[in-house]
Amino acid sequence: MELVWRNDRNRWGIPAKAFHWITVVLVAGMAIVGVIMADMPLGVRKLELYGLHKSFGIAVLAFTLLRLAWRWVDPPPGPAGPMRPWETALARSVHAALYGVLIAMPITGWLMSSAANFSVSVFGLFTLPDLIGPDPALEKTLKATHGWLAVALGLLVALHVVGAVRHHVMLGDDTLRRMLPGWRGRTGVGAGVLVIAALASGAAAAADAPARWQADPEASRITFEGTQLGAAFEGRFGAFTADIAFDPDNLVASYARVRIDAASIDTGNAERDQAARGPDWLHAAEHPEASFETTTIRGLGNGRFEAEATLTLRGETRTVRLRFTVEFGDEGGRQVARMAGTVDISRTDFGVGQGQWATDGVVGDRVQIRVEVVAHPAP
Repeated sequence: MELVWRNDRNRWGIPAKAFHWITVVLVAGMAIVGVIMADMPLGVRKLELYGLHKSFGIAVLAFTLLRLAWRWVDPPPGPAGPMRPWETALARSVHAALYGVLIAMPITGWLMSSAANFSVSVFGLFTLPDLIGPDPALEKTLKATHGWLAVALGLLVALHVVGAVRHHVMLGDDTLRRMLPGWRGRTGVGAGVLVIAALASGAAAAADAPARWQADPEASRITFEGTQLGAAFEGRFGAFTADIAFDPDNLVASYARVRIDAASIDTGNAERDQAARGPDWLHAAEHPEASFETTTIRGLGNGRFEAEATLTLRGETRTVRLRFTVEFGDEGGRQVARMAGTVDISRTDFGVGQGQWATDGVVGDRVQIRVEVVAHPAP
């Protein structure tokens, strides 16, 4: 097979094609990671994805600069078919804007990380120097700019894809086909159709998000079991809110965020409840809210799952693991999800029980928290 290294009047060479498709893969990776991490709570997994997103961005910047340098050395081929002046002007404008955004977006991200006092590590191989010093106000401006550049990139990519489809389907020329790896001449529409299908399926996967669920406050419960003088006792929290997005086929983007009113504790004994809200225990006056936020969720099979999460109680945050089951069904013509799970904690890890209560002689250290959620699709 003939290897075409340099562009000619009708064909793209191997380096030009490689720069194009590597950039496509890097931009797709950067975008998908960005979408996934956007709604995740702060935690180890989110920081890892931030690092990966930044690494993809720096790789995009490097390949775009190399691609422009190669384009100067090896000019692109002419149009694959007749084009009117406005079409030529539009195509050149979109390409120029794409190159501009592919350079500006990683640079604003790099600047934003520097302003936030977070150095950029590229795939863990090396660390880039900070471009500027810490500046919280400038970080906010750069973050907004970065977001608008992401919108612009999405629109420009859409225009680019629409233009390629138009040339391939409506005009029937080789604009799309000649960018395909291994193409040496007119080969029919099959390969082009496959490329468009791959692009469409990739875009659909990136856009797919887990279903949002709304917990039924009357049917959902957060309870716990502890021991006092060796005897078990139960309690519950009567007021909480939950933000849930869950799809067993998209666990990477699934999450749960629960906010619990600490003062709503109810153990069935007024004296004990009053003490539990006090400074020796939950200290609800100073820490009115407890929170539970998942960082990762993995499947265990047969409707069973395990979530790694951060639990914040009395101002202390610890990593915990929640094992749970989920069953989906129908309730009066409305979809319903029923979740049940447990997590075991040490109360003293969170400072719950001060002074004379810090030991487990009277009140046990281990507490099992049980969560039962009945939820319907959010409107």
